[in-house]
Amino acid sequence: MKNPWSKSAIFSAFIILVIVFTFVMINSYYTVSSDGRFVKHPTCYDSDGLNFYKKGVVVVTIYEDCEQGCRSVKEDECDADRIVEYFCDDGAFSTVVFCNCSNGRCV
Repeated sequence: MKNPWSKSAIFSAFIILVIVFTFVMINSYYTVSSDGRFVKHPTCYDSDGLNFYKKGVVVVTIYEDCEQGCRSVKEDECDADRIVEYFCDDGAFSTVVFCNCSNGRCV
């Protein structure tokens, strides 16, 4: 019985897989900006992971208008008898929790 997979068919399948893999990888790290440029997706880092009892910092890096990345830094903070806790969820967000707050954390 003759093998249906010739060398050229295997090579073509390999090239298609490489192209698809490359497209998926590029799409997961980059997006197209409003002016048609490829830019990295924003990144977000939260030092305390939504822990109200530890003061944390959230750093969001946006590449839309800055080639090296524009950074926005938010520290957890007290607002009278509540904490403003910043966290990452597809960007930076904040939530307010009522507690005995001191130095950006619940005590």
